[in-house]
Amino acid sequence: MSSVHFRRNLIHQCQIQRPAYTRSSDGEVIATFADVNPTLRCRYVQKQENIAEEGQGFMMKLVDSLLVEDDADVLEDDRVTDIVWNADPSSVVDLGPFTIEQRLGRNSTKAHHISLRLERIE
Repeated sequence: MSSVHFRRNLIHQCQIQRPAYTRSSDGEVIATFADVNPTLRCRYVQKQENIAEEGQGFMMKLVDSLLVEDDADVLEDDRVTDIVWNADPSSVVDLGPFTIEQRLGRNSTKAHHISLRLERIE
């Protein structure tokens, strides 16, 4: 799939936020988040995976992922919020916020996207 074809599959937009660390008066490190860019084209995917539980067999777990173009400015310390549809930005898919649990690049000559495994912040 070419990069142009892949972009057609990016049916969502999301907000990427990057932490800035400061110290409070008592020395505690505090993270505040600021928007990296106005919106990032992406594709939000939720799927169920079988997770092996020791002594209990398999358990189904809902896994959240985000697909973005390979040159997207996204780091593992960032968080994802405000996932909406491209066609109707007022139509919310998921507000999040999510941390990026894992950043998975693609190892091929036709690598055109990055998969981000997300974890919901409770």
